[in-house]
Amino acid sequence: MPLYKYLEKKYLKEFLEKGHILFRAISYFQKVEQDGTRGDYNDGALVYQPEEGLKINEGAINVSHEHYFRSTTKVDHIYVFCLSKILSRDLAKDFKADCCVEVVDVTAFIRRVKKQIKNKFGKKTSNQAIFAEVNYYQKSDMPGAFWPQPKLIVFRKLKQFSKQEEFRLSFPTNGAFDFENLDIQITSMTYHPPIYIESTNQESIYLGNIDSIAKIHYF
Repeated sequence: MPLYKYLEKKYLKEFLEKGHILFRAISYFQKVEQDGTRGDYNDGALVYQPEEGLKINEGAINVSHEHYFRSTTKVDHIYVFCLSKILSRDLAKDFKADCCVEVVDVTAFIRRVKKQIKNKFGKKTSNQAIFAEVNYYQKSDMPGAFWPQPKLIVFRKLKQFSKQEEFRLSFPTNGAFDFENLDIQITSMTYHPPIYIESTNQESIYLGNIDSIAKIHYF
């Protein structure tokens, strides 16, 4: 299965010739403008809001429909690089991209990524890195065994983003993938997204020239 990276032409040379992979902390995607494409306040969090309202202690306490359960990972310490499993002109438009790099040899690509993560951050971080497709859910879905596991939450997003068919490369720092290393709350807080914020939490690795394992599509 090939993978696709949507980008602007001005970044194409850097990506192909140097294999520049820019990992951003999940907090970046929470803060970036909520345009329905990149920005996602619930990225790195699991949200549970059943239609009948929350019930606590086996139904002993009912909470209003406005409240929801939220399990949030340490979003400043989990880094992701996002690709897609599909080639789509509509996605290119959504991402404001005029070209797309198709990674045709995904095995070689991921092997290089893992090697460079190890070179920069060490073997432990490399071993914790996960490369997987994103699964999509609805707020009414039971959280099940997902809520205490950051490394699973990172690969779950709300169904409104499902058309992106995202595939993520992700690694943690400071134990951010550790079991129950989360912030848990029951809240009715309404989020008001800020204007665009450029995150300083980002890390770059370089894979070297990837021409031999990729091809370009223009829109």
